[in-house]
Amino acid sequence: MRFLITLFLFYLALSGCSSPYVVRMEPDTEVSAHRYGVKLVVRSNEDAKVTVSFYDSSPKYVVFHLEVENTSSTAFDFDPASCLLAGDAGPVQQAIDPEVQLLSMDIKSVKSTRAAKGFAIAGVAASIAGAALAANTGAADSYLYSDLAINTTSDLSFVLRDEDNEDLVARGEVAPLDGEEPPPSNRYFWLDYAFRITTIDPGKTAFGKVAFPRNDEAEYFNFIVTVQDEEFSFPFNQKRFRP
Repeated sequence: MRFLITLFLFYLALSGCSSPYVVRMEPDTEVSAHRYGVKLVVRSNEDAKVTVSFYDSSPKYVVFHLEVENTSSTAFDFDPASCLLAGDAGPVQQAIDPEVQLLSMDIKSVKSTRAAKGFAIAGVAASIAGAALAANTGAADSYLYSDLAINTTSDLSFVLRDEDNEDLVARGEVAPLDGEEPPPSNRYFWLDYAFRITTIDPGKTAFGKVAFPRNDEAEYFNFIVTVQDEEFSFPFNQKRFRP
C-alpha cells in the first residue's frame, strides 16, 4: 500500500510539471506562401532552398516542418540535428537527434520490460507469502492473510497493466492509424516522420519534422538551419494561450 501511495504522489508531481499553456509559433517575417493554412517561410542561396513552417506543439516539444532543396550541382549531406532554436530567454536549444532519440526510447523500452517482469515476480512472491502465512496461523487469521495476498497481487497487477498500456503508446509500440501522424512521444514519429540525416542529390528535396524541447519563457525565436556551412535564419513569435 505504501508503494502505491508513493507511486500516486509521484504521478501527481509529474502532472504538476506540465505547462499550463498551449503554444503556437507565427513567422515574424514576410510569409512566402500558404499551404492549406500553414504559413511557409523560404530562404535560398546558390546551393540550397530552405522552407520552414511551424507544425505543432505538445506538452514537451515544439515541432517544425523543414524542406531542404539542393539547388547546387553536387550532392551534400544534411543533418537536422544541426538545427538550432534560439529564444530571447532561456537556453539555445539544439534540435533533437532522431537517431539518439530512437536509441533512448528503445533502451527505455527494454528497462520497462525488465521492470514489468520485476512487478510480476513481486506479485507472485506476495501471493506465495500470503498463502504460507495463512497455512501457518490459526483459522481466525487465515482469511486475513489470504485476502492480503490476493489484494497485494491485484494491486501490483493493476499498476503493471496501467503502466504497460501507457508505455506502449509512449514508446510507439502501438502503430498510428492510417493517415494519422503520431506525436513526438511516439516512436513512429522519429522512425517515419522526423527529418533524419540525408544525402540530398542535385535537384532533389528532402523534408520532415524537426522537434525541439519546449521553452515557454521566450516570446521570440530564431530557427537556424545550417546547409553547407551557410546559416539560414527564420524568426518566429511564440504565442501562449491559457486554456
